[in-house]
Amino acid sequence: MIKIGIDPDVERSGVAEWDGSKLTLHTMTLIELFDFLSENKTNDIQIYIECGWLIKKTNWKRSGKSIGVNERIAERTGANHEIGKQIIKFCEFHNIEFFKIKPSGLGKRYNSKQFQKLTGYDKQTNEEKRDAAFLVWKR
Repeated sequence: MIKIGIDPDVERSGVAEWDGSKLTLHTMTLIELFDFLSENKTNDIQIYIECGWLIKKTNWKRSGKSIGVNERIAERTGANHEIGKQIIKFCEFHNIEFFKIKPSGLGKRYNSKQFQKLTGYDKQTNEEKRDAAFLVWKR
């Protein structure tokens, strides 16, 4: 069973593959991600999608920030949520097993060096890759 974690993002989503012993991380555009899932859908896979909209938050304002900054944060958050929803629609259409995962913020607490020490993953990572990894690592 291969578990694939996805941290949806408008530009490049974090994607993690976990086969029970090996962790592989990528970033992919939505089209690249759909191609990747299409190529792997015949394999025994499960998809874990970070679904930020499951957080019951009434607004995305950051105190001390201008209205323009808060509007851009809200717009980007909504766009990322929509990417996640499109990934879910893709999985449903192609009968790919998936799970909606409420973000825990766990990946954001680790920088690259801390992540490497914890997981043994020795390649370069970014926040999206680490978030995707924490959706599937040791699951």
